[in-house]
Amino acid sequence: MNILNIRFKNINSLKGEHSIDFRQAPLSTAGLFAITGPTGSGKTTILDVITLALYCRIPRVTDAVTKGFIEKSGLILTRNMPDAFAEVTYSCNDGIYISQWSISTNRNGKLRDHEMQLANEAGELLPLKKSDVIGKNESLIGLNFDQFVKAILLAQGDFAAFLKAKGDERGRLLEKVTGTWIYRELGKAAFRKNRLHGQELENLQSQENHRKEQLMGEEAYNELLESIALADSQLREQNGQIEFFRGQEKIKLEIATLNRTVADHEQKVTRLEENLKDFLSQNGQRMEQHEKLLPYQKQLWEWSQLAKTLKKEEAELQDLQTRLQECETEDATIRKEVVLLTGSEAPVDEALKTFEARVLDLKGRLSEAASLSKNAGSAVASEAKQLAVSLNNAHPSKAAAELKKIMDVQGQELDSLKGILDPRTLENPTEKLMVLKDAAEKLQSLISVSVMLESQNNRLQKLRQEQKQLTEETEPIPALLEKKQANQKQQELIFKGLEKDKTIRDLSASLEQHRQKLQDGEPCPLCGATEHPYSEGAPVADDELGAKINEAHLANEALKKEINSLESALKYKTSQLEKVNKDLNDLGGEVKTGQEKADAILNTLPAEYRQEKPDTTLERVKERATQVERYASLSEKESRLKSLAVKVQQWVEYYDAAVKINDELKSIFSGSDILSVTRKFQERLTGNSTRHKKYEEQKQSLEKNNRENRDNYTSLHQQLLQDLPGYDSPLQAMDDLLEDAEYKALQADKDEFNKEKDRTLSALKVHRENRQILLDKDVEETTEEIVLKRKAVEEQQQKVSAERDGLVGQKNFQVKTLQELELLLDQIAKQKKQNEKWVLLNKYIGDAEGKRFSTFAQELTLQQLVQGANKRLQMLNDRYLLSIPDEGEDDSLAVVDTHMGDLRRSVKSLSGGESFLVSLSLALALSDLAAHKVEIKSLFIDEGFGSLDKLTLDQTMDTLEKLQYETSKTIGVISHVEAMQERITTQIKLEKGGQGYSTLRVE
Repeated sequence: MNILNIRFKNINSLKGEHSIDFRQAPLSTAGLFAITGPTGSGKTTILDVITLALYCRIPRVTDAVTKGFIEKSGLILTRNMPDAFAEVTYSCNDGIYISQWSISTNRNGKLRDHEMQLANEAGELLPLKKSDVIGKNESLIGLNFDQFVKAILLAQGDFAAFLKAKGDERGRLLEKVTGTWIYRELGKAAFRKNRLHGQELENLQSQENHRKEQLMGEEAYNELLESIALADSQLREQNGQIEFFRGQEKIKLEIATLNRTVADHEQKVTRLEENLKDFLSQNGQRMEQHEKLLPYQKQLWEWSQLAKTLKKEEAELQDLQTRLQECETEDATIRKEVVLLTGSEAPVDEALKTFEARVLDLKGRLSEAASLSKNAGSAVASEAKQLAVSLNNAHPSKAAAELKKIMDVQGQELDSLKGILDPRTLENPTEKLMVLKDAAEKLQSLISVSVMLESQNNRLQKLRQEQKQLTEETEPIPALLEKKQANQKQQELIFKGLEKDKTIRDLSASLEQHRQKLQDGEPCPLCGATEHPYSEGAPVADDELGAKINEAHLANEALKKEINSLESALKYKTSQLEKVNKDLNDLGGEVKTGQEKADAILNTLPAEYRQEKPDTTLERVKERATQVERYASLSEKESRLKSLAVKVQQWVEYYDAAVKINDELKSIFSGSDILSVTRKFQERLTGNSTRHKKYEEQKQSLEKNNRENRDNYTSLHQQLLQDLPGYDSPLQAMDDLLEDAEYKALQADKDEFNKEKDRTLSALKVHRENRQILLDKDVEETTEEIVLKRKAVEEQQQKVSAERDGLVGQKNFQVKTLQELELLLDQIAKQKKQNEKWVLLNKYIGDAEGKRFSTFAQELTLQQLVQGANKRLQMLNDRYLLSIPDEGEDDSLAVVDTHMGDLRRSVKSLSGGESFLVSLSLALALSDLAAHKVEIKSLFIDEGFGSLDKLTLDQTMDTLEKLQYETSKTIGVISHVEAMQERITTQIKLEKGGQGYSTLRVE
């Protein structure tokens, strides 16, 4: 897995959008780079962006980065910003993918839920839900969040503390770094589970004993069943007695109810007979009189309708007479209005036609004159607009005065320019203007080239100074390097000589037992000497020899570091000097080209423009060009203004003619539509005549109908007086005749009274019969006596029922207890079976603190780490090997010095640089373990190097450079130590700005 690009916006203090592309120079060519900046500038934010985009988490906290987390902690989203995103482009075995995390605010300033998406190299989004993106990244990369952090972020600082820690503290650090704390938790969990399940078994067994104590014996249980059966028999007998008494009570109650019902019905019959009598006294005579008049009902209705019709016709005849008089008045009014309009006493039709023709003639002439005036005005406005002249568009006389004033002012300006310009220029101003503009362009180009040449010469001077400084700094380095190399070779010889002395001393010590057997005068079996000065004891070994060897080794290593530093400095200075020389050569060519271009431009200028400075000459040329251009424009405009003046005069003439015709028209007719006026007069005359004729015809028809109706009315009136004796007029008979609806309603009320009486008598008979049936079944005892007997039996029944309930409760408790006991026995058996695995787990890995399993896991983990670290150590430095302490040694890790005869010593005796080397190897081993089979091409070290001295810091940088060379990984070091920044030339620099924000750049 390799990180190709990091892109983010508004994360922590890094406001705005930023991008770090590892595929582009200088990061693509630099295996080792630094992330630098002061404390709080946002260096570790870059690591946050990577894990945030991939896993929605950051290494510094344990929670997922959600809306709630951001609101609560104030992390991630830059202060006062509306949105943020983090994006990582990475490559893996399946290809290149782009993973993005983002969040934004709504219009109320509240955070929305975060979003996550994953795209392929082409930018096509994968069809994944937000919640599925993290799992997909884990699948593609092959690592979850914890594994990824351990693999990509080296825990060198944690292992440095681990090497110096003691006992339990080292165990806790190892758990923290490797994540093996889970094994401690598993040990605790096994202990808790075993204890919990054991308590559950004890609880079940306690419940079993309690249930057994609650059970009654078999004989007592049988007696209980017999008592329940006896109580059931007594209850059945008592229920029969109670039902009998209740039946007697019901008969008594129903007889009383029927007595009341019979009395109610008897009263109702009496009431109905009285109501019918009242009804007939009020309406009987009216109904009889109506029934007598029924044979004459039709003739009476016809007589009544004829009377109404005659009255209506008389009213209509009066109305028609009024309308005829109104029509005659309207005709006289119309004739007077026509005379007033036309001034003619001729017949209306003739007068209107003559007046209409005269008005239409004047309107036609006015329209033609107005059209000519409008066209002339439009032509004037159009040309005035082209000339950018503002004239009065409504009054031609005012426009003529304004135009004359404009022409006078322009004439004065033309005369002024003629006095300034050369007469030859006035002959052909356009040609002169082109010459001036060409000269201005060349002068402008000359000024631009001069400015560029000045800048290039300043740059040349700076490069020459830089060349001189680099040359002075580089010259002494080869000699110094040669001197250091000679010193190193000499120091290495000293170191090897001291080691040889140590070897000889050790061999001498091993021959001590042989020396004790030598005797003076006898030859030594090894050297043949007959004198043995050390036979009684070898000289005491120099205790300072080991210290001298160590001192010589340190001096030799220090010289190697100095040589490496000088070689790096020489390489860097040489490359910088080559770059400066190339820049000088390139810039010199550019200066020469620029000077040639300036000379060429100057030679093309007229002689009069070469005397002064280019910028002064340019201002003078621009001023003269403006004057010439103004003169040409005014000359052309003067000609067009004269043409415009002719058109304005023509507009004045057309406008005056239209005004004259309009005045004549208004003097005879002030309206807008003469045709409408004459048409309305004609319509009024025609309409009035039509209405008069219509009203006259209606009057004659109505008079005829009125005569016929009056004859019929008189005949029918006489006939009714003969047929209705006792009535003075048909109108009196009409008063006695009821409306059909009223008569039907009265007849219905009478019928309903009779029907209700019949229904009530029928019901009364049924109730009397039912009452007699019940009286035959009744007993002599009163209701109170029957109730007392029933209540006595019910009290006895309640006592028996209560006793039975108690007995049944005992029976149910016995049955329930037996069922619960059976269930408990089954649960106890299952619990014992289930407890077996927890007993075994607790036996082998469990304890209250989880120490047993944690210690076992730490031993295995430490073995794997040490094996992995030794592989890394062999790649970085073949001198040391890590080793787990043997029995009898202290509990700290040991190192085996292969250059000192596999000498074992504590890691606490290592120098600062050696400790860094060992802790870095452990961190790389942890990264390898976390990544398993996944190859991680990007590593970051976020550790403080400020506590390291210069020598240790140099050794650290050498180690990192060698690590990068050996592994071909991209390594990023996060630091604010200036010495490291000088060694690592490729840097991602972060700088604090105002308001707490930071900026980022790659250089």
